[in-house]
Amino acid sequence: MKNKTAAAIIACIFISLYLFTGCNNSGSSEGASSTWKKIDWKTADSGAYANFKVNGLSPSCSNAPGTSSSDFYFFARTGSSNNLVIFFKGGGACWHKNNCITYSTVYNKEISETVDDLESATWNVGGSLDGIFDITNEDNPFRDWSMVYIPYCTGDLGWGAGDKTYDGDAIRHRGHVNFRVALEWITEHFESPDEIMVCGTSAGAFNAAFNFPFIKESFRDSQLYLIGDSGIGVVTDEFRTDPDNGIVSWSIQPPTTDTLPDGSTFDDFNSAAISDITMSDIYIAIANHYDDAVIGQYTTEYDTTMTMFYNMMIEIDTPANWANYSGVWCDWVSKMHDILDEEYMDISVDADNFHYYIAPGKVHTILKFDDMYTMTSNSTALLDWINAMMDGGSAFNNVACVDCEEPDTETFPSCP
Repeated sequence: MKNKTAAAIIACIFISLYLFTGCNNSGSSEGASSTWKKIDWKTADSGAYANFKVNGLSPSCSNAPGTSSSDFYFFARTGSSNNLVIFFKGGGACWHKNNCITYSTVYNKEISETVDDLESATWNVGGSLDGIFDITNEDNPFRDWSMVYIPYCTGDLGWGAGDKTYDGDAIRHRGHVNFRVALEWITEHFESPDEIMVCGTSAGAFNAAFNFPFIKESFRDSQLYLIGDSGIGVVTDEFRTDPDNGIVSWSIQPPTTDTLPDGSTFDDFNSAAISDITMSDIYIAIANHYDDAVIGQYTTEYDTTMTMFYNMMIEIDTPANWANYSGVWCDWVSKMHDILDEEYMDISVDADNFHYYIAPGKVHTILKFDDMYTMTSNSTALLDWINAMMDGGSAFNNVACVDCEEPDTETFPSCP
């Protein structure tokens, strides 16, 4: 009975995860291409990347039990301007036998998207063309930008460069390897964009921030922006430090002067232990070092998916409790605020290039949905905040909801 209960709860988690990590695309707009192309790293550019490796490993998806393919690939579309969006898809995470193998619906294990999916967007929730991918919307600031869409299928937040065995089954945590081969292709096909927006949703937000220095150092003359959508790093100490069941087991390759392109002076993590690096450290380091870049973080006040994963870290040995996260709800909210305030205070001392946007409600991610065009928090429209981020307007400031639309308190506690 316990296994059946756990399975039912994991099914609910699966639905929650995939409702809010799908991505949508395309359409047509005057001056912008509507054609997506699949980029297979093994054959692209006449096999130029066929021998690509990082940490001795080739690009790959998880190769988890039950998957039909471990092939990694990505997608690109050419726009009419000399600007570029690099988008990192989300899709959960795994770090323990329970969520990597036994109840593995909590992360994307293989790539499901096709070019037809991206062109039609029928695979997204509602089948709509929304958010930054809706090139038919004249309010979309990115509608004439080129785009590279990097799928996620490794369970490691896009940070890993190692394979880990869980109870006899090896998971290929090669998200960073996958990113690096995509970046290799990007640098060959986009010589010097005027502006680059690096963004990601959910796990993709972690991916975008952690790998930002690799992009910045590859395009030193371009103006770069970063938006982390729904990836606030509220985690447990065990998740960061456990050598067997935590991020340490992913064989993470942090940005250092040794791993970044030649000539980089980004040395904040040169001697840092992986277990000591927090998401706050990453945002603070990149904002202070690259003070010409403009960086923002977005979240809702009561993000249910991020709260669930925080609870999963606490209850990793008891899968039946993963979705019962009401007991940690207020703890997540409090720590989310502390993290954003810490980042802002430690960044603004040296540079005024970082701000956050806390929206009302509990919905996870926004950049790929039409809510991006209607969301308002404390009288500031999210679209105005994003536009001001890129044009230097006053609307790019710290925004926090006042009426935060607290969920039903019969199910969830009222937070102070």
